[in-house]
Amino acid sequence: MVSMNILSLQAADIAIKITKKYLNLPVSSKVERAEMTFTVDGSVERRFDIRLAATEPDYWVFCDVSTLMGKTLTIHYPTNQQGLNLIYQDERIA
Repeated sequence: MVSMNILSLQAADIAIKITKKYLNLPVSSKVERAEMTFTVDGSVERRFDIRLAATEPDYWVFCDVSTLMGKTLTIHYPTNQQGLNLIYQDERIA
């Protein structure tokens, strides 16, 4: 995985300085869906449901975040800090 700047905020939030084109998100078919929210400077950029994996994912999905280059993106997920920690940015889709 490519390293990135991650700052812990709350139990289910992370902040990422966007430096790459894609965020790769781990998905597990074994967990319930919950809403993930992307915010920048307090404004919601995206909101969607996802089955965020806490361990080895069944597969990966991606979000193109190229329009947010250089900004700090806060990702909120109601549970599963482990899954948030698996999210990474890259120039390629996982």
